[in-house]
Amino acid sequence: MIEYSNNDNIVFRFISHYKLGTQSDLSEYYKGDVQPNLIERIGDVGLWMLENIPRKVWQMATEPRVVTIALTAMTLFSITLAFYPVTTYLATYDVVVFVVTNTPFWAVKLAVYIALVETTIAKALRAYGRFSNQALMDKFYQPQQNTATNK
Repeated sequence: MIEYSNNDNIVFRFISHYKLGTQSDLSEYYKGDVQPNLIERIGDVGLWMLENIPRKVWQMATEPRVVTIALTAMTLFSITLAFYPVTTYLATYDVVVFVVTNTPFWAVKLAVYIALVETTIAKALRAYGRFSNQALMDKFYQPQQNTATNK
């Protein structure tokens, strides 16, 4: 749960609000009558790729079958490089040059621009939706129950 206190200095309060607005999982707040609103859900949809694809790639990369195939391909490349170094280097160089020269710079620039704008808008929508959710904000501003001092 995100810690918030009125007695903290302004920097820690800003950090707490930033965490509340941008954190991907607030399941500790969404219990009972507190539910995400429409604006927050739209932001969540926009951030789905950014938050879930790296997790799925990591799961796939740690899959033993994928690791076996990757190590086999790397071993075959190494063996080929050891026995035919000039041919392997020239073929690899030709592939890299082909990919770099046939990928237009404007397309890469446009893709990065669209990804950054979409991520910024989605994060802003998520934060705006959360800060507009009165039930969530009431729960966020409630004093935290510290069980260690209540013993």
